[in-house]
Amino acid sequence: MRYFLLPGLCLLSAGVYASGTELDDVTITAQDDPSVSGSLYFSRADIEGRFFTLSDFLARVNGIQVQQLSGIGNPALLSIRGASGQHTRVVINGVEESSAQYGSYDINRIPLSQIESIEIVRDGVSRDHIDDAIGGTVYITTRQQSADSSINLQAGSYGTWSVAAATQLTDAVSVQAEHLQSDNNYLYEVPAPSDDSLVRDQDEKLNNAGFYRNSVQLNALFSNLHGRIRLNRQKKEIPDYFRNNPENNASLESRTNEYELGGRHNTTAGISHWQLNSHITHEAYTDTAGLIGLGEDDDRYRYDHNQLTLSQEKTFSAWVVKAQLDGSEQNYSSRYRNDADSSSCSTPEGNCDTYSYQREIHYALQAGWHNASHSLSSDMSISRRSIDAFSRPQSTQEKDTYSDAFNGLSAAIHYKRNQFTWSAAFKRAGRVPSLYERYGDHGLFLSNEDIETEISNTYSAGLQVQLLQNTQLQATLFQRQLSNALVPVYDSRGIGRYENVSDAVLTGLEWQFSWCGDYIFTDLSGSHYDSEVNSDVASFDGNKIAGTYHTSLQWTAGISYHTQQLQMSAEYDDDLYTDRSNLIAGDTRALLSASYRYTFASADAGIRISNLTNNRFLDYTNRPVTGREWLIYLTKNF
Repeated sequence: MRYFLLPGLCLLSAGVYASGTELDDVTITAQDDPSVSGSLYFSRADIEGRFFTLSDFLARVNGIQVQQLSGIGNPALLSIRGASGQHTRVVINGVEESSAQYGSYDINRIPLSQIESIEIVRDGVSRDHIDDAIGGTVYITTRQQSADSSINLQAGSYGTWSVAAATQLTDAVSVQAEHLQSDNNYLYEVPAPSDDSLVRDQDEKLNNAGFYRNSVQLNALFSNLHGRIRLNRQKKEIPDYFRNNPENNASLESRTNEYELGGRHNTTAGISHWQLNSHITHEAYTDTAGLIGLGEDDDRYRYDHNQLTLSQEKTFSAWVVKAQLDGSEQNYSSRYRNDADSSSCSTPEGNCDTYSYQREIHYALQAGWHNASHSLSSDMSISRRSIDAFSRPQSTQEKDTYSDAFNGLSAAIHYKRNQFTWSAAFKRAGRVPSLYERYGDHGLFLSNEDIETEISNTYSAGLQVQLLQNTQLQATLFQRQLSNALVPVYDSRGIGRYENVSDAVLTGLEWQFSWCGDYIFTDLSGSHYDSEVNSDVASFDGNKIAGTYHTSLQWTAGISYHTQQLQMSAEYDDDLYTDRSNLIAGDTRALLSASYRYTFASADAGIRISNLTNNRFLDYTNRPVTGREWLIYLTKNF
């Protein structure tokens, strides 16, 4: 019997069986390189077929919390080691996707069916990647080739279904395509139902909550050259969570075109790599009934992101040295077509058509070393980000300008002796304010030219023990010290702006125990955080950091025999606050889930039921979650 033990998951590897063939060896892999405690690696086999969205998969990884409204298609942000979604960087095929406008990235915008691998770096550096984000960096590589043609069919609760297909058109060209849609019409406790506002918190099926996405990716891979085109079209209907009015028709439509061209060359100076990327996104928000915002809306947004990456890697005996240069520019523009004053920007509290621009230069130098026996190794990196930005109303050339630079530093050491691996790391990271935080929206959120870059220093120590051939224990203790934390502060009129008002300290312990027998496997993991905010704002001072569960426990166990697998999992999370004043405490989250999987010749099928007890706890936005959900799937290779 063969298993792959992943952080927070103990799963039977896809493709292990071929028509009843049984393998006798047991393989335990906690990550790509077990000596690097701060890096988690997932291959396509770990995620294929069993999940609707990327957030659905990542929510099962210890130390990661997914901040998402209920329902497929809603934005999902990642919290890594207790940091906010804006403290997490998402890099897809070498391009940082975190928006300069808002400082974050919705991880559900990329289809799972198009992902080849995921690496999560938390301690500053891994063998291949640099992490200069306060919380951590998620590196996603999309598929370039399809070894076999395949089709994946999924259907689930609340009118959710998807179909994904992949094939190799020629030796060099492959294509992957997906359609996903959901009604999202789950039962929801409506605070003031439109049919009877006096009946508070009445259960109703959520109206106008549907979502669909069509996505296609075309890849060309030659010996020293590769290209990629990815087209994504999606529409999310926006529910009226307060009254659930059946006349509501608000929606957000998005069209994204992504183009990539790159090359890789082996020379006497090492491995050279270059890559050019261009992303264009058009969004349209409409609310002709005027039931969501302050009136009828017909808004348009455009976001452009262009980036050039150059890197050089060289191996010198026990050393591997890599230098990288990234240059990027991002443009954001908005038009509010139903607001007569938006073009002139004459109403202080109204919408204002704006144009924002940011140019960034990122330099990084990374080095890794190991001794002759590979028992002692170290990794280090130094980076610098230089940013120039401006924002202005569309109706004028007068603009507010901004320039800043930040130096990042990380170092880690790993020592392995017998079954023990020790590690220690330091990371100094920063986050430059987003365009929205610095310039506001020329309306109810005002600009603040004086805000400064958030800076963090993180210290961590880890231990990994191979107790037996099939048993593993690992733990990491860390402390993050955050300075110049950015928070929104409101005046008596309800008008706000972002200010550097606080420092914070977060101390955490993350651990995992895993065991895989011949037919039975189990995994138990937990993360425990303690935090305190020191703020000039009295209501923030001395409180916990908001937006993350401070206690999280996950357990998984199962039985696998020949071509079948039965798995149970449980999760318990507590101590969540949804606002920085700690006035609103989130519900305890307790989940029990089950799944069954059957593998046969060139195919894979199964069923998964999440939240068996239908626990209706409140999510990160203080709204009731979806509740019990089910999913059936079938993957067939040709």
